[in-house]
Amino acid sequence: WTGSDWTLLNPATSPYPRSGPVTVYDPIRKNVVLFGGLSDNWVVQNTWTWDGTDWKQESPATQPPVLYFTSGGFDPTLKKVVVFGGGSGGVDQNTTWAWDGTNWTRQAPSTSPQAREEFGTAWDAATRQFVIFGGAVFNSSQMFGDTWRLTEH
Repeated sequence: WTGSDWTLLNPATSPYPRSGPVTVYDPIRKNVVLFGGLSDNWVVQNTWTWDGTDWKQESPATQPPVLYFTSGGFDPTLKKVVVFGGGSGGVDQNTTWAWDGTNWTRQAPSTSPQAREEFGTAWDAATRQFVIFGGAVFNSSQMFGDTWRLTEH
């Protein structure tokens, strides 16, 4: 996006096509982080970064389980990309993970929202908290209209 139009890019390296990954801009490391998703009826469990020119597949020692239809954002307090929930093998998750540019670390907040997928996330600069809203339970008609904030890291 140039600010007024889209430009087709042809990077030398690219992740395999997928739907439902989490994609977050990391302003500390000045790259976009992409994790997980679904591809051709299988799930993808890898981490890629985009520097504006090319994609790089990362090799973290630890990473989240297979995740799709999850969401995340950059938490400037942690200085990390934060990812919550999503689907994994047909089972919704309620775990929280953080990416520091090298590795994923599972976070342990004292309370977490109910497991879900397809929800919205944002960093609320006014309250300095990571916020999630809504979502759904896989393969059911249950929808959430709740709002949660991550207050512990």
